[in-house]
Amino acid sequence: MVEIEPATKIDSTNIGVNQIRMYEQKTPNTFRFTQLAIIYGDKQVFIPTYPNWDKKTRFTQMQNWKKKDKKRQNHI
Repeated sequence: MVEIEPATKIDSTNIGVNQIRMYEQKTPNTFRFTQLAIIYGDKQVFIPTYPNWDKKTRFTQMQNWKKKDKKRQNHI
């Protein structure tokens, strides 16, 4: 699943993550087979997903989509 928010909007990544969490809570069947959500906004991140059968609010730690290579940055 992909959630896209305007990159120019402040805190758009968190808005996208909250949307995915809301989808998990309100429509858990959607996540029966989806295991990853990608969020594009002011940052690019991903979160693991799984059906929220209890429909309770929960937190899933977001991860950076791509780690920066410090060695390459120093040579540029």
